[in-house]
Amino acid sequence: MHQEVSWAIVRDKLATGARDAAQMLAPLPAMTTLGVSGLRVPLLTGLGLSTNGSGITLSAAVWTKMLDTLGLPLQHEVNMSAVADVIRKVYTGTGSVRQKLTFAVVHGFSTHAILLRKWLRGMGLDPDRDVSMIVVPPSQMADSLAEGVIDGYCAGEPWNTLAISSGRGVAAAWGLEVWAHAPDKVLCVTEPWHEENPQTHLALRVALLEACHWLAQPGNALEAARVMADERYLGMNESNLARALSGRLARTQAGDVEAVGDFLSFAGPEVNEPGGALAAQILDGCYDLLGRPVDPVQRHLLISRCFRTDLYQQSLSKLSGTGATQA
Repeated sequence: MHQEVSWAIVRDKLATGARDAAQMLAPLPAMTTLGVSGLRVPLLTGLGLSTNGSGITLSAAVWTKMLDTLGLPLQHEVNMSAVADVIRKVYTGTGSVRQKLTFAVVHGFSTHAILLRKWLRGMGLDPDRDVSMIVVPPSQMADSLAEGVIDGYCAGEPWNTLAISSGRGVAAAWGLEVWAHAPDKVLCVTEPWHEENPQTHLALRVALLEACHWLAQPGNALEAARVMADERYLGMNESNLARALSGRLARTQAGDVEAVGDFLSFAGPEVNEPGGALAAQILDGCYDLLGRPVDPVQRHLLISRCFRTDLYQQSLSKLSGTGATQA
């Protein structure tokens, strides 16, 4: 197993054959097949690994300024229409020539980029005009927030909780509040590698599907957090990981812990089966990022080529045949 600094490096190493398989951002199989970012390699996924699990975090300094502008105390709950009003008046770069807020995402073509645009549009803001967006590796998000390089970000856990628990950030929204059942990570391989190694690919999918079922059991959250906290993996505070895996989250450092149902899901047909309506939503979001209309024929071809429901069904049948317990 290999770890990489950024999702772009993960994609590049997979596409060039330096890796056989990788955990990948859900939109990248189709976008890389399409040739976005100058790299055209046919990628596919036969297994979704997770849905949801993301958040939109604002810097504590920006949040405090927003509350001050609204004349509210520090721990006051603020609805998003009020936040949007402050962004328009103070941060859109109009009128008093104030700087726009800068938001970061983990990759230009990620579920997080789509989520962030949905959140902004839901508040009546134009993501192309009212804010600036840049790409920052997830492990650098909290530090970039504290240093003032960015004002907010959309990323998966535990990177939101890392900023919140240290007082550097505030959760403006959890991902599932913006887009329920958003596909997050998938198992990805190149099309040629799959064709040359179908049985190896099948064995890998079955093993990971069984792991997804194990992760979906609430009683395994603490053990998963303990393993992931090790220096070989994330090397971070176990309690922050446990929060994300259990869905018990706090929006501010001093805020109450709340149980967020279905915050992060690992198993079930709506999670593990690629293709269908969720794949169509991914592509619609990506075309929004590209800023061009959806070609229905191209959309259909990308879904059938890159999101392989048949491979998922094959994995499910194989797993059932082993007698493994399913979630």
